[in-house]
Amino acid sequence: MRKNLTKFLLLTIAFTFALSINYIFAAWTGPIQSPPLGNTPTPVHIGTTNQVKDGGLSLNSLAVFGNGYFQDNLGIGTASPSVGGEQNLKLDVEGAVGAKYYCDENGNNCSSAPFGGGGGGVEKIIAGSNITVNPSSGVGDVTVSGHGDGSNCPSGQAAGGVDANGNAQNCISVPPPAAGICTSNGQTYTTGYQCSATTVWTSTWKDCHDFKCNTDGSWTSGGVYVKTIGNGGVFCEFNSCPNGF
Repeated sequence: MRKNLTKFLLLTIAFTFALSINYIFAAWTGPIQSPPLGNTPTPVHIGTTNQVKDGGLSLNSLAVFGNGYFQDNLGIGTASPSVGGEQNLKLDVEGAVGAKYYCDENGNNCSSAPFGGGGGGVEKIIAGSNITVNPSSGVGDVTVSGHGDGSNCPSGQAAGGVDANGNAQNCISVPPPAAGICTSNGQTYTTGYQCSATTVWTSTWKDCHDFKCNTDGSWTSGGVYVKTIGNGGVFCEFNSCPNGF
């Protein structure tokens, strides 16, 4: 009985040893590259050494306690920031965005609300010289007046234009409009010239037809009227028109 028990224990030990050796050799594979190639990637750890991960990294939450840097585009609410428009979006937010201040790319010209912001209205408008802006802040329609529109120039003057900085220049005198020139039968006549043409007449009466030169170079033709003999003869309202009327 004791002899059989001894054999059983020896067989059990030998079988267990054989299984252990097989497991050890099955789990280990020799290197296929020379050192230091083929190393296992460094795991993400909590040490102070900088790490670079070439593949993606997904997290349920992320807290950054220092500065952050994104080399390419960033999407919030979208995995593909918009491209192909007037500008490719470096930051694409699919939803509302809130901030206390909105500034230019250098951190200057800040305002508490962007263009069209909810209720912020006009934060500040800086006027050039001789320009009046009302209101200069707050909410409301903005009216700009000054030499730029000529509204404060004296009569007979107009705005002299604006300089390279967009500031209005002083008022300047405006020459009067050029006199109109009317023509008839190759002759020229200035604005306001009037004459009377006669088509039918006798020794005691005339059919008179008046003409007037206008500022735009056209003629105004009056109606035909009859003039009868008076002191010294029969006369129309104005001097006789030259031939051609």
